[in-house]
Amino acid sequence: MSAIAFSSVSCAPIISHIFFSVISSSFIDKIRNKIYVTFFLLKIFCTCLGSFLIAVSICLFILFICCCDKSLGNNILSSFFISFKPCIKNKVTITNFYYKNKLMKQFNQATPNCFWVGDTTCLIINRNRFYVCVVMDLFSRKIVAHNVSCTNDVSLTVNTFKAAFEIRNHPNNLTFHSDQGSNYTANKYVQLLRILKVEQSFSKRGTPYDNAAIESFFSNMKRDDLHSRRFQYFDEIVSAVNNYIYHYNEYRPHESLSFKTPNQVENEYFKANLSDPF
Repeated sequence: MSAIAFSSVSCAPIISHIFFSVISSSFIDKIRNKIYVTFFLLKIFCTCLGSFLIAVSICLFILFICCCDKSLGNNILSSFFISFKPCIKNKVTITNFYYKNKLMKQFNQATPNCFWVGDTTCLIINRNRFYVCVVMDLFSRKIVAHNVSCTNDVSLTVNTFKAAFEIRNHPNNLTFHSDQGSNYTANKYVQLLRILKVEQSFSKRGTPYDNAAIESFFSNMKRDDLHSRRFQYFDEIVSAVNNYIYHYNEYRPHESLSFKTPNQVENEYFKANLSDPF
């Protein structure tokens, strides 16, 4: 018995050494990588937390300076945002110019050549697209000028407005209202109206009711005439549009005009004011 006990006691250090060596070689190796990753993530978290605390401290310091000295605070803030000011200022200026609605749905005007409205519509015939551009005087709902083209570009709107301006003998104090289409906001069109001293007014984007008079004209023209015909040549379309607009100005009564035609309203106006027509 004593020999067995002595042998077990003498082998205990050897067994413990083997046990711990196995633990260190198997268990620790398995968790070593996890320990490294944990410490790495903890280091990143501490770094981010430190940066966040530094940023908060700087913001609180600037806020404290602004509360104590407004002029010094404004100087510090301007040094941070000075590069953004010109862009914001220019954007506001352009927006106020382009998108201002001066008509405000006042479709009944007391005198001619006060407010004109214009727009362009598309006709799809035999899978081909054609465009009709018109200019209307809201006083009499008369179509002052129109144009038909195979292309919808700024030249179409420019030529149509030039024709209307010549027909009406270069009126003064005129405002032209349209949507925010690219043809009416193009630099060429804007410069033309500036040269002619004509103010621009624009509908709100996506709001056709701001230009309801011209939208109603196009709707009636398509429903009453153009959509019920078959065309083969471009000249036939031009002729149909010309005939409809002539009939519209000369013979079509309007409820908003006390069931009078556009030409009749204008003739009565000039007779009552003892003035010559255009």
